[in-house]
Amino acid sequence: MVSELFDRIARRYDFLNHLFSFGRDFYWRQAASRALGLRGCPWILDCCTGTGDFAFDLRGLYPKARVTGVDFSPQMLALAEKKAQLFLVNIEFQEASVLRLPFEDNSFDAVTMGFALRNVKADLKQVCLEVRRVLKPGAVFAFLDFGPPPSGVLGGVYAFYLGYIMPFMGQLISGDRPAYEYLAQSIKGFYPNSQLIAWFKEWGFSRVKARPMTWGVVNLFTGRK
Repeated sequence: MVSELFDRIARRYDFLNHLFSFGRDFYWRQAASRALGLRGCPWILDCCTGTGDFAFDLRGLYPKARVTGVDFSPQMLALAEKKAQLFLVNIEFQEASVLRLPFEDNSFDAVTMGFALRNVKADLKQVCLEVRRVLKPGAVFAFLDFGPPPSGVLGGVYAFYLGYIMPFMGQLISGDRPAYEYLAQSIKGFYPNSQLIAWFKEWGFSRVKARPMTWGVVNLFTGRK
């Protein structure tokens, strides 16, 4: 269902991401990329890469890195590959599910995921175990995702934005209101940071941290295998 949803909105996905975040998505991905702190010629896996924005940021910050992006949406990957050809950027894109990554154990120096944890909520443990499996010992992950609305006035404004403005604009620009209703509900129903940190540690990660950004609208989770 989620794969079909992203196939439907792929054409307008980048534009709406930038619009809904007021352009802050560029900053969030850059912050996550820098948090990896990589050196040399690392191999980085960007899971649920979508149209590849996170992968492109990683390639720009770590020019000697080998960057691989995987996603289960063919339409999203087609756009990512077109962007790579347009900008003459060498990134490997591959159709694959984050539930069954087609890589050997202990392969990657880092794994990233941008705004996709919510979409694998039902299989979160399996996803994290797969990420851990393909990471080298001591290697780092960086996951970005939206948090549920905080308490107070800001939380009320944020909830209104998610419940009404986002679906309306999604319908107006992409013609697919249900897709953006789903995305809004997935944000409002996501887990708190404390629960995610506890699970990451339980599933084999250490030095797990959550860094709230933009008043807690977005959280950057980092940890090591």
